[in-house]
Amino acid sequence: AGVAHLQENLLRFNEQLYRENAEHFLRQTVAHEVAHLIAHQMFGSRIQPHGEEWQLIMRGVYELPPDRCHTYAIRRRSVTRYVYRCSCVDQDFAFTPQRHALVAKGRRYYCRRCKTTLAFSGEQRIE
Repeated sequence: AGVAHLQENLLRFNEQLYRENAEHFLRQTVAHEVAHLIAHQMFGSRIQPHGEEWQLIMRGVYELPPDRCHTYAIRRRSVTRYVYRCSCVDQDFAFTPQRHALVAKGRRYYCRRCKTTLAFSGEQRIE
């Protein structure tokens, strides 16, 4: 839901989770990440991320439970896969868009079994 970049003194938050859980997000998630920055500034970089110093800030400053993880419902976004095949196996090899782009630039991938080059089947699937 959020991340604290301690060296840069910077916080980043998941915009979609904020929109879907605004009240709890502002109360718990923002406090959680700010507590990381405060703990880092007060106690240094050698502390555990969710250790006693961070927990002290969550309880003492924010009067919130020091929950490490959120319980927000997360919807996985759909991902396009490019289907590759070799000549020996009735198995598909699902390539990510990044790997598919590397093939387009000339990179080759081989079947471990028959050692032939995997070829794009022309098929795409959404997962």
